Amino acid sequence: MTKEELLHINPNEILLLDIRTDDEVKAIPCIDSAQHMPMRTVINEVNSGELPKDKKIVTICHSGGRCMMLHQFLLEHGYQADYLEGGIMSL
Repeated sequence: MTKEELLHINPNEILLLDIRTDDEVKAIPCIDSAQHMPMRTVINEVNSGELPKDKKIVTICHSGGRCMMLHQFLLEHGYQADYLEGGIMSL
């Protein structure tokens, strides 16, 4: 998903997850509509069945690399998923 697509999507239709580490979020804060959930926490919640599947999940990281990997993981576990191309640095 490009930044333009993200800016035009209804925030009520997605679960926007900022998967960066705590230190990264301290350096550059989250987007207001994003929920901070580090990548390892997302993986744990998927594996335990706690991450909801009722909305498309869009992930954000620093530059897009981790999001791309997590995107594939989410798809393999039956989630509707996308990620912000270029990460928070593209905004």
